[in-house]
Amino acid sequence: MSFCIEETSKKSVGIIGCGASGLAALKNFATEDSQFKCVAFEQTETIGGTWVYTDDIDIDQYGLPVHSSMYKSLRTNLPKEIMELSGFPHKDVGDACYFPAAYIRKYLNDFTDHFNLRQCIKFCHHVEKVSPINNNQWEVNVINLKQNKKETHIFDALVVCVGNYSNPAIPDITGSDIFHGKIMHSHSYRDADPFKDKSVLVIGCGASGLDISFGTSKVAKKVFLSHHNPKLLKLKIPSNYFHKTDIKEIVEDGVIFKDGSYEQVDTIIYCTGYTYKYPFLSSECGITVENNVIKNLFKHMINIEYPTMGFIGVPRNTTGFYLFDLQVV
Repeated sequence: MSFCIEETSKKSVGIIGCGASGLAALKNFATEDSQFKCVAFEQTETIGGTWVYTDDIDIDQYGLPVHSSMYKSLRTNLPKEIMELSGFPHKDVGDACYFPAAYIRKYLNDFTDHFNLRQCIKFCHHVEKVSPINNNQWEVNVINLKQNKKETHIFDALVVCVGNYSNPAIPDITGSDIFHGKIMHSHSYRDADPFKDKSVLVIGCGASGLDISFGTSKVAKKVFLSHHNPKLLKLKIPSNYFHKTDIKEIVEDGVIFKDGSYEQVDTIIYCTGYTYKYPFLSSECGITVENNVIKNLFKHMINIEYPTMGFIGVPRNTTGFYLFDLQVV
């Protein structure tokens, strides 16, 4: 054995999730001369997290909520210089700066193989419950999905890397319960084809709201974008695309807006973001989410009550993949 530190003296580290943040953590903890031994749990059959496209929506083959929010047309909206993990630069991309999701998924797979990380990953393992034990260790209850078998693992430290884009934020809008059409969240959007010749309302003007509203406008009869950002009024838009104010209420066959106008719509798509959620953390872990703020984390990373639990990638609108490396080291 070539390790500088004897295996028996190494501290054990569990990593939950194998998207970009989980892989950054695994790469730093699992080097040959590391003082740690690592196991990473990934609920799906592959690495990549939210960068993995699937036709599944809502529930996967094991009856679990689908994690990925990826749609077919998504491209990165951050430049390649900050969509890169340390020690593994982008190659042979020329002057290209923004990439399709499939490229990022391949990049993460190539990163995984380059650093020989797959040997540390338990695929199709769903983390069901995490509890602190013995004052300074963690009990992790896991389901091996393929074998339908429960497992228990004990770790000296735990790193939570489950991403921020899997639990949709659904606004409470008057009348949503009486609407005769379809209401969905962008989490379940995959492509524009189902909206051909429909009247579609997209609520929210973040990256996904703009992507989806412009994408559906190519096939839909009409697309309405509900928002309150005056800067967007300067956008060049197709003839079947209309800006609308915030919503007052939903009625049976359409929507009444705060300016008093009404539009008939067939489908409402909430592009209203995501909330933090950690259903596998027992109450004893001391982590709660209030008003979409994670409580009891130092610098958005370290569990104040139990410093051997860390979170990677919680802050949003930051430096992309660079953030994960900076947090891990």
